[in-house]
Amino acid sequence: MGKVLAACSLLLAGAPNLAGAVAIPSPSSVMTTTTTVASSKASSGKGVEVLNDFLRAVKSVKNELTSEKATDLKFVQKCFDVEAVTDAVDGTLDAQMTAAGSGMNQVSIVGKRKIVDKVLRQVLSDVVVVEDTLRDLPPEKTGLARLEKVEKPLGKLEKDLLRLTSALTSDGSADTAGAAGLAKPLFSLCADGYLLCDPQ
Repeated sequence: MGKVLAACSLLLAGAPNLAGAVAIPSPSSVMTTTTTVASSKASSGKGVEVLNDFLRAVKSVKNELTSEKATDLKFVQKCFDVEAVTDAVDGTLDAQMTAAGSGMNQVSIVGKRKIVDKVLRQVLSDVVVVEDTLRDLPPEKTGLARLEKVEKPLGKLEKDLLRLTSALTSDGSADTAGAAGLAKPLFSLCADGYLLCDPQ
């Protein structure tokens, strides 16, 4: 089921959380994805697969937390491969900007990148919230009692991952704003391509 989940199941030693800014090994295996890629399938496919791997990892963490074992933060941190997600997003956006016939000009891709980056930052923030919540739980909190404490932030993480996938595979900054659940793009470029104008 991919390197991330295999690593989780083996409970290998994990890297420190985001606060430590230590790199986590990226998964190299390719997993099947059912997500529809709306823009540049060839360049977006790998990025979406990595996001799907991460979503499966979140479900794996949920299953682990329902057990009666003590909280294993290293397990959680190993599952939450945030470096792989960040690299996949960057790589997909770069590929979409350079792909021949993608139909997206530089102004559109810059607007799209700004929106996608905002959702990505929210995903990374969700991971920190989950880890901090688990770290602060008393040792006797296990099973469903423990899951209850982190179920809400875990659910938000899953939702934001879906928003990130939708935004990443959308066409143009306006479509990306809709796919990301934002009312409108965060900004648009002026005609000269340099000054930032507020979209109205």
